[in-house]
Amino acid sequence: MEGFWLHRALEERGIENVVVDSASIEVKRGRRTAKTDRLDLGALTRKLVRYSSGERKVWSVVRVPPPEAEDLRQNDRELLRLGDEKTAATNGIRGLLKTQGIRLSRVRELPKQLSKLRKWDGGEIGSELGARLLRMWERLQVIEKQMQEVKKRREELREQDTPVAEKARQLQEVCSLGETMSWRLATEIFGWRTFQNRRQVGALVGLVGVPHDSGESHREQGISKTGRTRLRASLIELAWLWLR
Repeated sequence: MEGFWLHRALEERGIENVVVDSASIEVKRGRRTAKTDRLDLGALTRKLVRYSSGERKVWSVVRVPPPEAEDLRQNDRELLRLGDEKTAATNGIRGLLKTQGIRLSRVRELPKQLSKLRKWDGGEIGSELGARLLRMWERLQVIEKQMQEVKKRREELREQDTPVAEKARQLQEVCSLGETMSWRLATEIFGWRTFQNRRQVGALVGLVGVPHDSGESHREQGISKTGRTRLRASLIELAWLWLR
């Protein structure tokens, strides 16, 4: 992912630039097709001519976020990343203990319980394994500390006088939307984008149906699953909360 810096650099120099979703560019479906930079450039140039002539559906144009809105997304994305790291660290500790036939219900209490834990045969945990487990536990504490710092920073950002923060506060008034979900939806979707209808919202996160209607075959292939997976999962989770 190169980011949008090049797009902004071109526009700053007065060059009109279009950022295109690579998945929307048509490709030949033959078993073997020639592929060179020259051929790719020619194909893109022809599509650009069609797009400039008014054929807007030749590809999907990416909406580039303002630099301020893009920067605000880092908070929630870091929190998601830290959550993954916390899960991995916790599972790693439990996995190592399981190799010795040990189950620990509360990883938080590992330093206190380590000397009392016994292997499947009643023996003590090896010194090197014990040291490794403690280092993993210490890394887990760092992750949890950083998560608290990120959450505290999010609270500060929510109180600022910005379009994204204002939208987050508005979204929190909706049923079942807490601080995390309202901030995520504001920074990723509603804080800086505009939509014509609800289908555009669904298409952005891959929650629109994909029909297969050809000849006598009529069936649905499920949702498109385009866009960010974590964002789509959050919206599905929110929908289930509303159905309860």
